[in-house]
Amino acid sequence: MELLRLILIGLLFALMVILQSFLGQQAPWLVALDLPLILILYIALTRDRLLWVILLGVAVGIWQDSLSLCPLGMNGLVKLTVGAIAFFASAYIAIDRINTRWGILFSCSSLSALLFWCLRILFLNRNELFAGQIILLGGLLNATAGLPLFFLLDKMLHKPE
Repeated sequence: MELLRLILIGLLFALMVILQSFLGQQAPWLVALDLPLILILYIALTRDRLLWVILLGVAVGIWQDSLSLCPLGMNGLVKLTVGAIAFFASAYIAIDRINTRWGILFSCSSLSALLFWCLRILFLNRNELFAGQIILLGGLLNATAGLPLFFLLDKMLHKPE
């Protein structure tokens, strides 16, 4: 049964990364929606192993970079960092309430966009303006889209007791 859940998680990540790449090309106004990040946050908040979150964050981020125009490793580093922060936050915060989940999704998504902006400036030596409104809009979009996805993932990946 555990192997079936792992295969399902792998298929979900593949679907999310491919859908993210497709949405970025076909609907540029949805570029702020980060579906793989939402799935990594779900895994980070519901799993009990940090190593699992780190490996998934790096693998999915690098795969996402390979399908986009981003330098290889930028999304991996961001998803690794945000997933680890969410994992540690779940030890102190009860995540079963809707408003708590929305807050975690919003703050982690905004932090992800902010880290990505910082990495572009620090490592790629780009001279970019701070787009705070876009970061907040992306946080709102990811938090609002993440709640129904969390509900579906709870139904699909819930362990029978």
